[in-house]
Amino acid sequence: MEELPPQSPRLPRWRSPLLLCVLAGLLLLPMLWNDPPLMKLMGAAGLGLLLLAGHSSRRRERIWRDSLIQQENSSTDELERLRAEHAHVMAALDRLPEALVIYDAQERLLLCNQRHRELFPRSAPYMQPGQLLQDIVRQTRLNGEAENPSVRPMALDRPQGSGSDLLQPLADGRWVRLRQKQGSDGSLAQLRVEVTPEVRQQEALQQLKDGLRRTQQMLQEVINALPGGVALYDGQQRLLMANAQMTEFYPALSDQLRPGVRLEDLLRAGLRRRIFPQATGHEDEWIQSQIDAYIYAEGSDRPVRRVCRLADGRKMSISTKYLSGGGYLGLHQELTLAARPDSDSVPDYPERLHTTDPLTGLSSRRYFDVTAQGAWGRGQRTSTPMSVALIDVDQLKAYNDHYGHLSGDDCLRQVGQVLEATLKTDSPPGGFVARYSGEAFVMVLPDQALAPAQALLQRAQQALRDQAIPHDASTVDACVTVSIGLACAIPRPGSELSQLLAAADSALAEAKSSGRNTLQTASLEFPNRRAAVHV
Repeated sequence: MEELPPQSPRLPRWRSPLLLCVLAGLLLLPMLWNDPPLMKLMGAAGLGLLLLAGHSSRRRERIWRDSLIQQENSSTDELERLRAEHAHVMAALDRLPEALVIYDAQERLLLCNQRHRELFPRSAPYMQPGQLLQDIVRQTRLNGEAENPSVRPMALDRPQGSGSDLLQPLADGRWVRLRQKQGSDGSLAQLRVEVTPEVRQQEALQQLKDGLRRTQQMLQEVINALPGGVALYDGQQRLLMANAQMTEFYPALSDQLRPGVRLEDLLRAGLRRRIFPQATGHEDEWIQSQIDAYIYAEGSDRPVRRVCRLADGRKMSISTKYLSGGGYLGLHQELTLAARPDSDSVPDYPERLHTTDPLTGLSSRRYFDVTAQGAWGRGQRTSTPMSVALIDVDQLKAYNDHYGHLSGDDCLRQVGQVLEATLKTDSPPGGFVARYSGEAFVMVLPDQALAPAQALLQRAQQALRDQAIPHDASTVDACVTVSIGLACAIPRPGSELSQLLAAADSALAEAKSSGRNTLQTASLEFPNRRAAVHV
């Protein structure tokens, strides 16, 4: 605050009588001496003193008046400055999108911004500083601007405590969220934010949920009316719903046929309860063959059919169909004498697909072609990365010439076992190794970015070096080594798996030309449905 100038001292009250006494003494002294010339001289001197005293007094009074005027001007300037600051603050508050109102400790209105008046336009003229909160609330009720009593209880009154957050419906159908805070001096600040669009969105979402729930109930009734067993799975092979016929077909699994259970968990529960005797001795392979049926269905236009033999002697025909929305439909039907399980009309899935490479025991090239295409389609829907590696055994022909072809076949099997063991330890779900060609393998890593895929393959190279398979005919190393070309991309609509394989093949060629026993990588991008390759 600007400092006011000091007040000038007034003329003391005792000075005027003193000057009169001095003047009277000067006039009386010559009279006592009876000296006329001296009387004239003293009279003149007294008159001069009187004039001097009057001039001094007027000068001091003028200074004092000027000081008072300066103080009044300073006070006026300070008041104008405070008014200007208040106007600036109110202008800033009026620009807020939120409605703000502040009451003092006696619940008298201190200020409210323009947005608050807009929420209650008919009561706005009444919202003046000094009005009591209860009077303002009463006025909003009289004007029909309070909350809608049919939707929520009255919430405009001052709640107890501070920091409360209330959702209020207004009489015109709008919704506001009230947040308030009580100060240490007893004052109360209220902030109202209109949330009508959010509330409407929540209401619409709830209506949509209710509609979906009704649709799901009707769908459940429909599939329950079907004569065969129906199981619906999502893209991660988790059960969404199953009809009552499924419980009749598999009574031992009735407690497991509930939404959210994974297909693999269902199959393992059936193995524990000895429902599937045909899997005895090779349980993991059998489970994988059942899961493969769903993966194969994703790359096939027709349902995949297979036969499952149950412990009670029944034989089930199971058809799996991939749904365009990203799920799977399983249809279960008990076979009759008219459709024998060993007939050509219902072929067994693993034998028909030939998923296993007979030499290495790994997945076959045909399995790779179908399964990798399905993984590519999932990546297009989920926009998740996918990595593919082509792995070539260095100088296998020289190995065959030196050790013989039977030893060469054994070498391929050992390399395949090392790759598969590394993959089982570190791979994400859905990854697999397949025999790609005579001396090459392919590793598919869905949902795997370039860096973790490269680290996994480097561990596989190190595991092969630790295996130390002798290769005396090699010019690269004394032991068997591999060259790897790794490519990664995020599948986009319109892109092709063949583009990723071409990039991996180019990286493999670069690894061979750079001395073999190396790993080269490539990264692809597919913007705007068109591929741009960055190697």
